[in-house]
This record gives sequence, structure tokens and C-alpha cells, in this order.
Amino acid sequence: MRTKSGTGISELSDEAAEMEAEFARRQGTELIEHHLSHHMSQNPESSYVTWIATLHPENAQVAIDHRFFVPGNPWWTVYEEAKNDIPIATAVAAEANETADLEEQAPPPPSSRPDATPTGGEVKRKSCSEISPMAATVGFSMFLMASMSVLFLEACAICVYFFSLSFFRLANLMDPPNLWTGLLYSTCVFFYWSCALMDSSLLLSSVLTTEFVAASSYMFCAILGGCDMAAGWHQYTRRTCHLIRWAFRSKFEYPPRRFCGLMPVKEADDEKPPRASIQPAPSFSSTTNPTPSAPDDVFVVDEKDIVVDKQFVADEC
Repeated sequence: MRTKSGTGISELSDEAAEMEAEFARRQGTELIEHHLSHHMSQNPESSYVTWIATLHPENAQVAIDHRFFVPGNPWWTVYEEAKNDIPIATAVAAEANETADLEEQAPPPPSSRPDATPTGGEVKRKSCSEISPMAATVGFSMFLMASMSVLFLEACAICVYFFSLSFFRLANLMDPPNLWTGLLYSTCVFFYWSCALMDSSLLLSSVLTTEFVAASSYMFCAILGGCDMAAGWHQYTRRTCHLIRWAFRSKFEYPPRRFCGLMPVKEADDEKPPRASIQPAPSFSSTTNPTPSAPDDVFVVDEKDIVVDKQFVADEC
């Protein structure tokens, strides 16, 4: 009895296991069918190989597992049964009222909104997407302030340079100095170097003023109109001030206008182009008559030894 009862329990457990296995296979087949129907709806011209490749993209470039090609496997069976049953949609014209109701109820697709990503997320607008009149006003005001300041400083610097040039010329006239011109020469050199230092100081002030005003313009324009507008005004201000400095300083090369590095007077004088000078020729007048002198070796030539080429004489004549 125990054996029979034990055998009956064993048969019941085997049947339950088979039923569970059949249920699992049916669920797996339904999952495969769902996957295939979705794949074929998205890729109507797909083949079995491409469908299997979508399951394992990392193997798509190498090879597909040979077990997928074994006849009778679930994937192959489902594909053969459903490859001719591709879902087809039929377009039907909708009435105007229905279309209007759908448009009012449904939100617009993400791609139709300029401030949305393809996934539907919001995109932060650029800070310079709209021109700010206040930022433009501040930028232009800062630009005008920097330009006028640099223009005034360079005008003062050019006046100082003309004074230094005058002392430079006077010092060159007295170079090298002697006992009588030494004091005046030293005074001219001192004032020349003083004016050159003032010129360099004005140049430094011009550069610092430009950078300070341009940085302030960038800060205020970035707050009011965005970083792109601020960068534009910043570069425009710096470039204009640099051109003003170049226009005031590019044509003065002697003496050159160097920042705290002007050459000394003597060195600058050496770089001047040489001047042509006319020296008087020595006098050849002599109170005594010159005595002709013959060379040490005298050769006596006979007339018979001289041959005249008539053709050469005719050509010369």
C-alpha cells in the first residue's frame, strides 16, 4: 500500500511538473510573439537574422548563435508563423470637429516645441536669444567711456613725447659733451628720460583703464543680456582701444616709444642713418717742378719687333 500510494504521489508530482513546464513554455512563446510583432511593426522589411541581431546587438557584427538556426526552436517557429502577418494600418479621414477636439485635448508632440528635447524635456533658453536694450545701452556706454579715456591719455602721451623728442635732439647736438656743454647735456638727458617715463606711465594707465572698463562691461552685460552679448562688447571695447593706441604710437620710431625700455641717447644716435659728407681733396700744387723718374727696369724694343694688325686698326678707326 505504501508503494502504491508512493507511486501515485510520484505520478501526481510528475504531471504537475509537466503542467508547469507547459505553462512556462506557453508564456515564453507569447513573449516571443509579442517581441516579434513589435519588431515587425517597426521594421517591416526585417529578416530573421536582423530580428535575432536585435536581441543581442553586441553579437550582430560577429555571428548569431547557431542554436537560433536549429529547426523547431521557438524563435524560428514563431517567425515562420508570423512573418506573413505583418500588421497593416489603414488611414481614414477624420472629420474637422473630431480633429479639433483631439488637438485641444492632446498636448503637442515634443518635436513641435522649440524649447523641448526629442525626449520631451525642457531646454533652457540661451541667455542671448533675445537682445536686451538695457544691456546694449550699458555696453555702448562702457565702450564710449573706454574709448574717450584712451583717446585723452594718448593725446597727453603724444604731447609728452614731443617734449622728450626735443630734449633728445638737443642732447644729440651736444654729444659728446665737453667742459662747457656737460651741464646742459646732462639736463637735456635728464628731462628726456623723465618725459619718456611719463610716456610709459600714460601707456600703462591706458592699458589698465581699457581692461578695467572692458571687464566691468562684461560683468554688467552678462547680468542684463547674457554671456554672448557681454563677450561681444568686451572684445569690441578692447579691440577699439588697442587700435587707438596703435594709431598714436606706430609712426614714431626715432626715438622709439618703448614701455620703460627706451634706448640711451648714444645708442639711438648710432642707429641713425649715416650722413654723406664731402671732404676737400688734398692740394697737388707744388712750388718746385716735378722731376720725372724712370722705372728701375728699362726694356729697349726695336722697331722691327713691333707688328701692327691692320684689321684691328681699321676696326678701331
